[in-house]
Amino acid sequence: MMALFGLLISNNVASILSAVTTKEIYGSAPYLTFDGGRSHADSVSPLLSIMLPDNKVINALEDESSMESPIMLDKKSVTFADIKTLVPFKNYPNILTDEVIDNNGYWQDDDGDKLNHTSTSKLTINWQNLEGQDITSYVKNNSNSVLNGCDAPYKLTLELDDIEIVAQYGIPSKSDKFTGGKHTYYIYPKIDKPKFCYAKPNLEFNFHPGKVPYDGAISSINAGNDEWNKHRGFYAYNSRILTQIFQLQALIICFLFECCRNKSTRIC
Repeated sequence: MMALFGLLISNNVASILSAVTTKEIYGSAPYLTFDGGRSHADSVSPLLSIMLPDNKVINALEDESSMESPIMLDKKSVTFADIKTLVPFKNYPNILTDEVIDNNGYWQDDDGDKLNHTSTSKLTINWQNLEGQDITSYVKNNSNSVLNGCDAPYKLTLELDDIEIVAQYGIPSKSDKFTGGKHTYYIYPKIDKPKFCYAKPNLEFNFHPGKVPYDGAISSINAGNDEWNKHRGFYAYNSRILTQIFQLQALIICFLFECCRNKSTRIC
């Protein structure tokens, strides 16, 4: 009889324990935070912030830079690596938002749950130079290159998809959904001393009312894209190219002048 009673108690206890352990754990929802959990964030704008070489952080909500009024850097010889964002250079052009908030401690769950890495939300970065050319890949592979005043102001754009934090366990397991955002910073490096950026030959001669176009610079010396900017001329740092170009132009001017003086060509 005692053995039967003990068996009944054991079965009842087992069923009670089983019923308890199969229930979901109710607690608090995970949340976004940028101060170690002291407060719940209501905006993702800090994820779009940048840090300058002097460790000054500029938030997207505060930035008012533009092409006409860019952020002027105080430090000389600033490299791309000196301008920090939450997208590591090795991850360019984007990184999963879950990685960003987890690696930087930008989320909390008061129940101690772990982050469930299931989101496809991304934080994307894009660099452009003055001409609007996408130089993101160049920056990724040359992060220690110095910003060039001839290519400034640079446009640095950060774009974030909508995000929702999801914990592995518990109810509720999801945070509020946050709307993503996009912001562009305009950055101009400090210039030590003025310098020439481009040199452009005259594109036409005006010896008479009819004009003779001159556009043979590229084809005549096979200049590449790293030597010539179609909108601005030859890059001034390449003295070899400049010497050849202006010698060529001088020869053409002399030739045309001599032809016109002797009236030996239809051009005149």
